[in-house]
Amino acid sequence: MKVTININGVDVEIQLTPEQEALALNQAKPKFEWKYELDEDGSCIMIDSDSIRTCGVYDYYIDSGRYRKSEQAAEQSLARNKRANRLEALAEQLNGLTEFVADSANYYIYYLDKRWSINLTMNPFYPEVVYMTETCAAEICRMLNAGEFSLDGEL
Repeated sequence: MKVTININGVDVEIQLTPEQEALALNQAKPKFEWKYELDEDGSCIMIDSDSIRTCGVYDYYIDSGRYRKSEQAAEQSLARNKRANRLEALAEQLNGLTEFVADSANYYIYYLDKRWSINLTMNPFYPEVVYMTETCAAEICRMLNAGEFSLDGEL
């Protein structure tokens, strides 16, 4: 990338190194700014490990994505997170939890027409999906369809 800078009234064109180019592009992008509606006491809705509560605004909670603008959104997120945590814990217990590997078979489960089934993706990576081995996915589907396990924590 070439840029023009003015030095003592003279325009000079210079070539940036790849590192300088990356730095310049990152600084040129506006950083996303979280916006939260605070209560009168300066608190807002936050998803705790297993509940919803109000608390002050702290960078740690912002960085971990735990604040929500409404209680309904917080309840929805908490329920989804609990299901994902239970699924990931079960896959780990069955020794089948895996990380996504591009251009390889990455198995996951899904619910459609009142039945749990297996699917796989080679690409793209879905950030909210729990990936596992095919054997593990088949066993988890069997357990869920038989009512032996519930992602909602209720049997």
